[in-house]
Amino acid sequence: MDSRITKPVQNVLDHYLNLFQEKLPETLDGLYIHGSIALDAYQEGSSDIDFMAVVNKPLGEEEVQAISRIHQELKRQQTIEMDGSYILNNEVGRNSNKISECLYVNGGKAMRSKHEMNPVTWWMMKNKGIRWTGPDITSFSIEVEESELTSFLLRNMNSYWAGRVNMLKKYKRVAAFLPNRLIEQELLWSVPGVLRQYYTLQERAVISKAEVCTFAFDHIPEKWHLILNEVISLRDDGKTGYYKSKKKKIDDLLQFLIYIITYCNEKFNDQKN
Repeated sequence: MDSRITKPVQNVLDHYLNLFQEKLPETLDGLYIHGSIALDAYQEGSSDIDFMAVVNKPLGEEEVQAISRIHQELKRQQTIEMDGSYILNNEVGRNSNKISECLYVNGGKAMRSKHEMNPVTWWMMKNKGIRWTGPDITSFSIEVEESELTSFLLRNMNSYWAGRVNMLKKYKRVAAFLPNRLIEQELLWSVPGVLRQYYTLQERAVISKAEVCTFAFDHIPEKWHLILNEVISLRDDGKTGYYKSKKKKIDDLLQFLIYIITYCNEKFNDQKN
């Protein structure tokens, strides 16, 4: 067994396979793990199991309902959730615009969505993925062009993360009335989130949320070290203390996101498709 798979995770995966074989026999070709487990950054009690399930036939509504029941039963009986996607075996390695269909499961709920089928996911699968059952990952045709990776990350920065910037501008106007926990959650989500994209563009690799803030100390201007320290303190100890003002904290986060988005567009825009 791969050393990155802990005993509690193994128990969930074995339970999942038993349920799948019971409810949808002869459908699953392979089960693969990516995300924090593959990056050897899994945190007991807070991390999920990110998976890719490869199936050998299209999933109709009956199969979708069966998969929903499988994950709902897992959610009731296990403390670790499985979040991930179901993809046809002949479409492994394709990005969302070249896939006929895909099923995504989050929080025990199954829905049709292709958003995980992107160059970052495939890079992770090819370079860090863990085979739990099924053919070896190297048997699939997974190729990630650097220009595709760059284009995807910049699109994401200029859509999703730009949207977070607009949201923070609204937060800033009512900062004094916002609960501390809401601001803390936004810091823990946004700072490592946008930095991981910065890291992938810079290093052509994928890194965990826990590692990326440490990496950033040596690669971004010192003026942003205060917000990095705040995030690391929140993540490691659940404590804050680097800021006295909610407004200042939100403003620094806002300006930090703008800085990273602008920097990446200026440096990497000529490398995309």
